[in-house]
This record gives sequence, C-alpha cells and structure tokens, in this order.
Amino acid sequence: MTDRPDAVDYVIDASALAKLFLDEPESTAFREWYLAEVHRGATFAAPSLLGYEIAHLLAKNLKAPVGGKEGAEWLGARHDEVMEGITLDEDAARQTFLWALKLTGYDASYLAVAVAGRACLVSYDLALLNEAARHKVRTQAPKQ
Repeated sequence: MTDRPDAVDYVIDASALAKLFLDEPESTAFREWYLAEVHRGATFAAPSLLGYEIAHLLAKNLKAPVGGKEGAEWLGARHDEVMEGITLDEDAARQTFLWALKLTGYDASYLAVAVAGRACLVSYDLALLNEAARHKVRTQAPKQ
C-alpha cells in the first residue's frame, strides 16, 4: 500500500468491498465484477479509512474466534485478504471539505480520492453515487 495513488482505475468504498465477505443484495454481481477486474490487472485505491471500516465490518459480521491472540490473528488475516491490492491515499482529507456539507466526511473522502486519481468510484451508497454524478465522476455499482 502506497501513500498517494496518482492515477488508478477504481476507488472502492466499504459498501462495495464488504460484498466480498457479506451476503447482501448484489454481492454475487460485485464479486464477479471485482474478480474479473483484478484478473485484467485493474488498479484500486481508497482513502486510508477503508482499513478501519473493513476491520469494523469484519469484526461485526463474521464469526471470529473470541479474543486473544487467536482472534486477532484471524481478524488480521481476513483483513489482509480483503485489503490486498488496494492503494491507500493518505492525503484525501484535505479534499473532503469540498463535499463535507453534503456527505459524511467518510464518504467525501472516497469522492476526493476518486477525483484525485481520475478514477471510477465503486460504491453502493446512493448519496455518494449521486454526489459523484453531480461532479461528473464516473461511477460503478455492479448489479445482477
């Protein structure tokens, strides 16, 4: 994971990446799309908060061993699997102010990274997708 993606194919948010390990609407479509894009060599980025959001979702939704070293190792391994190949942008915070009045700071950071990386934003968050469209940012929400 590097500090600043200059140009990437996709910025991926937690609502999309969670579909790799949760059975939600459109999970199958997302998984198929994501694996095809990884196979073709697509590049992915996200603000650094993605790691925290994914850790929260993993701990909340998956059956992990309870506590201790075993639980921490299990969660760490799942986290590493999900985050593999995603470049994290540590500088997106400055740009989030552009959209923080219309979106949460978290969602605004995904939009900021997409703009900075000239990337397509992958999300299932309607407010985020709508704001991205208003700013002419390409979006993707794979559906079946």
